[in-house]
Amino acid sequence: MKKAVLVFLVLLLSASLAGSVSATYLENLVLNADCEGWSATGDAITGRDSMEVIYTVELYQGETLIESYSGDEFIYAPDLTFSYAEMWSSELCGEYTVEGEFGLVHTPGYIIGDTASVSFICECPPPDVCTGTPGYWKNHADAWPVDALKMGGATYSKDDLLDIFSWKPKNNRHIKLFHHLVAAKLNIINGATCDGIDDAVAMADDFFMLYPLGTNIDKKTMKMIDELKEPLEMFNESSPCGEGIEIEEEEQMLGSGYNEEKTSWGAVKSIYK
Repeated sequence: MKKAVLVFLVLLLSASLAGSVSATYLENLVLNADCEGWSATGDAITGRDSMEVIYTVELYQGETLIESYSGDEFIYAPDLTFSYAEMWSSELCGEYTVEGEFGLVHTPGYIIGDTASVSFICECPPPDVCTGTPGYWKNHADAWPVDALKMGGATYSKDDLLDIFSWKPKNNRHIKLFHHLVAAKLNIINGATCDGIDDAVAMADDFFMLYPLGTNIDKKTMKMIDELKEPLEMFNESSPCGEGIEIEEEEQMLGSGYNEEKTSWGAVKSIYK
C-alpha cells in the first residue's frame, strides 16, 4: 500500500512539473545583425513572477568564429520581455552569419530555449593602392601587372617599355609624357584611380596616335604636351610607392642627358609590334 502511494505521488509530481514546463516558453524571438552590431528581443511566457534568461550570440565568417557574446539576467513581471544589443569590436568585410541561442532557466539543469540566425554582407573598403612614378616602374619590373601595353594605337612589350624607360631625356618633353602615360596605365591596371584620370589617359593616347615617339614636334605642340603631362604626373605622384624614393630616382632619370641615336625614329620603329 505504501509503495502504491509513493508511486502515485511521483506521478503527480511529474505531471505537475510537466504542466509547469509546458506553460513556460519563449515567444517573439527576433535576432537582427548588420555590419555595425547585433540586437535581439523576445518574450518569456510563464506563470512566474520572474525568469532567468541566458543567451549566446556568435558571429561567423564561413566556419570561422569571429566574435562571441554571452550573458544572463533576471526579468520580472509584469513585462517579461528581454532586449540585448552589442556593437562588433572588429571592422567587418565580406559575408557573415550570426547565430543566437536564447534560453529560459526553468529549473536547475532544465532550460527552455530557442535559436535564430541571420546573414548579412559588409562592403569591403577599397584597398590602399600606391601609385608608381616612371622611376618606380623602371626599377620594379617584377611589380608590373601586365607584359604589354597599347600606347597610341601601337602595342609595346614590357621589355620595349623598360627599354624606353632607360632613355634619359634632358629636355625632351615628348619622352617624358610617354613615360608618365605608361606609368599611369600601369597604376590604373594595378587598381589605383582618381577623378578624371581616364580622360587624361585617353587624350594622351590620342596624342601619341598623331605624334608617335620620334616624330618632329613644333613649339606649339610642345605646349600641348605640358598640358597632357600635368594630370598624369599628379596622378602618378599622388600616393607614391616606396615612400617617395622613386620620385627622386625619376627626377634623376629625367634630368640626365639622353642618347640621341637610341631615340631616333629608326630605333623607335624597330620596337613597334
